[in-house]
Amino acid sequence: MIHATGFITKLMTVRFLICALFIFCVFCVKLYGVVENRNAISGRVSCETHPDKLSIYGSVQVGYAKNSIDSPTREIQHLENSDQTWHVLRSDNGSHILLFSAYRIFVGSKLRLVIVGIEKCPTADHSRQCEFRGEIRVAKGPHERALTAVILHRRLLPEHHMKDYKPVVYGAEIAASFHTQDITVRFVNGPDVSHSVTLRIEGVPKDNVYTFVMCLGPLRSTNDQYPGRIVEWVEFNRLMGVDHIFVYLTNASSELREVLRYYKNKGLVTVLNWTLPVESDIHNFGQMASLHDCLYRNMGASEFLVNVDLDEFIVPRGGYRNWRDWIENVLPAAEYQIGSSVFSSRSDKDTTGYSSNISRVYITVSLIHTYRRLHVYTNCERTKYIVRPECAHILGIHCVHEFAQCSAGRSVVSADPGKILVHHYRGYSTDTARGVRVQDKTMLRFANKLVKCIENAWEKIQTNPRQHFTLPINELWTNYERIMNEL
Repeated sequence: MIHATGFITKLMTVRFLICALFIFCVFCVKLYGVVENRNAISGRVSCETHPDKLSIYGSVQVGYAKNSIDSPTREIQHLENSDQTWHVLRSDNGSHILLFSAYRIFVGSKLRLVIVGIEKCPTADHSRQCEFRGEIRVAKGPHERALTAVILHRRLLPEHHMKDYKPVVYGAEIAASFHTQDITVRFVNGPDVSHSVTLRIEGVPKDNVYTFVMCLGPLRSTNDQYPGRIVEWVEFNRLMGVDHIFVYLTNASSELREVLRYYKNKGLVTVLNWTLPVESDIHNFGQMASLHDCLYRNMGASEFLVNVDLDEFIVPRGGYRNWRDWIENVLPAAEYQIGSSVFSSRSDKDTTGYSSNISRVYITVSLIHTYRRLHVYTNCERTKYIVRPECAHILGIHCVHEFAQCSAGRSVVSADPGKILVHHYRGYSTDTARGVRVQDKTMLRFANKLVKCIENAWEKIQTNPRQHFTLPINELWTNYERIMNEL
């Protein structure tokens, strides 16, 4: 009986140990899953205060998905309509990294990998160039991988206005023999290794397939993005020789989407989803980041890149018919910097000088406002520019900040305002020193062609403004004044 009791006691002890071991294993598995899930969502990011550099480590969630608005196949894969999505890395100390796109580009004779994003790192010295340490794995076969270590250098873009979130570009030099499309990226912090992600690197055409491309955005659903403004702006720029426009869209009304869909179907517009995960604390919805994304996706694809806003029109003067006509009559340059003048968009309506009255139906701002300030902005003050993409290293809103090595060097042509001028249509005060007005009817040279193009476009767009503007003319102008006063 004693032996039986001892045997039972030992058996119970073994069962207890087995159960305890099982419970411990289950606990470990669940804990590991929680940690893995936390890392997958927030990434491992650390901001280290250092006098010379900031090291950022984390899993890089970068994608290149196709757009739900813009998905038709195009002849040039690099210029397909696409939907970049922001991928967020967060840390417990309040640091965020948001990545948008990645490209493989040539800078001179050197091949580089570049990643466009924005970041928030409050403890960092944002005035310094920093390092983003990582590894790139290149897939050679179904199960074979070759490891290549790289350092991605972090470059803070200018004109961030000291907002919490700032635009950045990460870059690394890679071998000229690096031709793979798919790579796996991971980031290392000492013994810690982040999750790996697969990244599709978009190549860049070697030969220019376009002459002029434009970068527009970020666009938001406000009154000045009324669909008629888009049609007027696109049709004028087509007359000037623009081949393609990249629109960075944060949100839009159904009418605006119909307009963009029409131009997308014609192969004139690529719409990119620029819905930022952060609603504020970044200057102008991350315009500097979108501008550099536009630059990289057009290196090798276009001879010239043009940066203007929706309320700006680069208008040739002095008999020039379009932008190419003007450029061919000035010295070759890396950048053509064009002065601007403000046209009042709140008053001084004038429809004389051309026969068609349809501009009153479609509210063509550029044709019914002919009074501007006498003052012309120059020397990077509210100027806009036309640049050769391969010559640009760091762009700005009003001029190029840094040039890359190219055949045109770092030459800049400052345009003669009598030959070409940016018409900036916005409200202005006449009681300032710069408020002296002059009448300028240069735009009316293009009125008949422009009005015809606008009318043809609206005949094909499903959302026709005649459905929305069928009021008597007096009520129409009252409604127009209300819209313009809200700008």
